Amino acid sequence: MSNAGEWVDIAASNDSAGRVSLRIGARWTSQDIAGNRSFVEVVVYVMRAMAGFFNNYDTGWSVAGSQGNAAGNWRTGNNGWTRVDLYTWSGWIGHDSAGNGSYQCSASLAAKAPMAAVSVGGTLGLPRIPRTSSADVADFEFGGSTTVTIHKASASFNHRVEVFANGGTWALLARVDTSGASASLSVPLDQAATYCANNGWLAIVFRITTYDAAWNGIGFVDYYKGLYVPASVVPTCGLTLARQDVGTPPAWGLWVVGHSKAKASMTASGAVGSTITRWQLTGPDFTYNGSGAPNSQTTDLLRSAGTHKATLTVWDSRGRTAAASASLTAVAWTPPVVTPGVAERTDPAGVADYQGQWATLSFAETIATVSGKNTVTNRAMRYRKRGSTSWKTIATPTPNHQLTIGGDLDPTSFYEIELTITDALAGQATTTWTVAAAQVSIHLPAGGKHVGLLRAVSDDEALDHPLAVVAGGDLLVDGAITQQGRPVVTCTSNGVWHEEDLGGGLYRWTQVVDLSVATTSAIGSVYYGGAPALALPPGASVSSWFVAWRQMAYSSSICWAVSQPIPDDTGAPRLSVWVVSTGSGTRAGQICYTVYGTK
Repeated sequence: MSNAGEWVDIAASNDSAGRVSLRIGARWTSQDIAGNRSFVEVVVYVMRAMAGFFNNYDTGWSVAGSQGNAAGNWRTGNNGWTRVDLYTWSGWIGHDSAGNGSYQCSASLAAKAPMAAVSVGGTLGLPRIPRTSSADVADFEFGGSTTVTIHKASASFNHRVEVFANGGTWALLARVDTSGASASLSVPLDQAATYCANNGWLAIVFRITTYDAAWNGIGFVDYYKGLYVPASVVPTCGLTLARQDVGTPPAWGLWVVGHSKAKASMTASGAVGSTITRWQLTGPDFTYNGSGAPNSQTTDLLRSAGTHKATLTVWDSRGRTAAASASLTAVAWTPPVVTPGVAERTDPAGVADYQGQWATLSFAETIATVSGKNTVTNRAMRYRKRGSTSWKTIATPTPNHQLTIGGDLDPTSFYEIELTITDALAGQATTTWTVAAAQVSIHLPAGGKHVGLLRAVSDDEALDHPLAVVAGGDLLVDGAITQQGRPVVTCTSNGVWHEEDLGGGLYRWTQVVDLSVATTSAIGSVYYGGAPALALPPGASVSSWFVAWRQMAYSSSICWAVSQPIPDDTGAPRLSVWVVSTGSGTRAGQICYTVYGTK
């Protein structure tokens, strides 16, 4: 294939004598794109190898189907190869529908002396003539427009630009006819509902069809691109929160920790044909997930105080998301707390009486204010003798105040007192006190088989006392000794307080003291006498100490030593000791004091 205007020999052949070379030369000079043809020139010529005169030649030829012949004479005046043109032809050669072109050429030279007959033939290929125009196309979006730039193969050509859905239907989405070099077209956004309900894009085909000036079809070319759903097309959703009271009076109008739930009303819808596939609701104390479109969700009880945001997130069938939020403020609430004070036996006026049939006690209570809405709605107090299944109810007590109850507390029994307070949100707190049996030096019940030391006793056949057993000397026990969880204390320091830190702010002091007590006073057949009062350990807290236990050994007779706190002339507390025996006289021995308390 030659360039325009360039001569090429498409065929050459020598006669058998080697005197003449018959040749065909050709060239194309121009192309008619609209006419789909090329202009061609052909020459048939000979090259002779010697000088001389030749006459009466006959030449036949055929060019692109056109045939002819010629006869004549030629002469060359010199030796060597000399060109003699025999015949020339020019004309338009048509191309096929695809724009491809070529033509056949042949020639012959009859036998004339002194040369032999010769023939030659060949094909000239022509450059392809473009039958369709090309174009620049690009992806674009539903609802938007795009401009197609056409590179026209011929200025006279017309074009049709079409966009098809690249699928089984090849549905036509847009079409524009133009005689110019560009075309603008668009696909409505609502078409995304048909073609892209579950995807963010659609495979499309741009088809550029070329026509001649009379709009006769020439050919087309396809370009494969994408048509996208705009990023702005996302689902929509909404969220509102409504308080659900659980034990909270509606009139309070408050979200309360532990007593409020949130009812989330949720809405969501897809956009331009998409559907909602799943959702998630998150908040201060919860996360919920669901498939499809959301409706409503009631949360668990709120557990955190403060202002919180709940967020609804939804996903559509295109994988796109949307979110909506709402806020709530929850007020703190915790159950009530009751802190018990001291409970002790007293007289009806609340004055300490170790054998009293009343009990005086105190307590403090704390409740969550819940923005000033919460109150104590009930205080229930009751008491019973320890071991009994029957309770006696006490009138509603006043909060944070000392209270005296009873009047019927048996001196020989322990009592349990229980207080339960309830707030407006049904939160409760319960505390208990234990009131010991009446405190006496020694209790010898008539007709009984039991003895109580420092308190009255109700158990038969027992020595009942609140003291641990300390052996200042040898202790002979026939059987096991049980101390009910109390530690054993052995007194080792005579006349000096021995201090032990038990942890948690509690201390224990022990001291062995030599005593000589005259038991000359008598109550019936029982003799008793008092020893000098002993001061408390240095630094011990007056309000928290108590004497746990002590034991005394004497040279003769059976004796018990009892102790209780009494003030001296200055009001300072002292430990008063009384010795009780079965006979009168002076009793000498040792006593071990043990004091528990704080500093």
